[in-house]
Amino acid sequence: HVPLRLVASLVGPGCVYIPKENEDEHPTSLNRKALNGLDEADTKRANKMILSHGEDHVAIQARAGDAVLILGRAWEDYGINGVKAAPHKSPLLAL
Repeated sequence: HVPLRLVASLVGPGCVYIPKENEDEHPTSLNRKALNGLDEADTKRANKMILSHGEDHVAIQARAGDAVLILGRAWEDYGINGVKAAPHKSPLLAL
């Protein structure tokens, strides 16, 4: 676990992340319990357990060339102002 994570996409779609403001606006959309303790090999099923209502209106897709600074789990462990780690994942790639 790290306090901060810098995620950049040089080519293709960037990471998918959920800003705190979006989580606050849609509090029932993110299952943090599943996010922090999930043991599921099927990525689509895991994503559905974490975001049961889907990513619409909650998640943001970074674009090629974007750099995103994300609070990590270690930051959450510090307990600073009750701020939680930013959920994020790699983008789906068309093969």
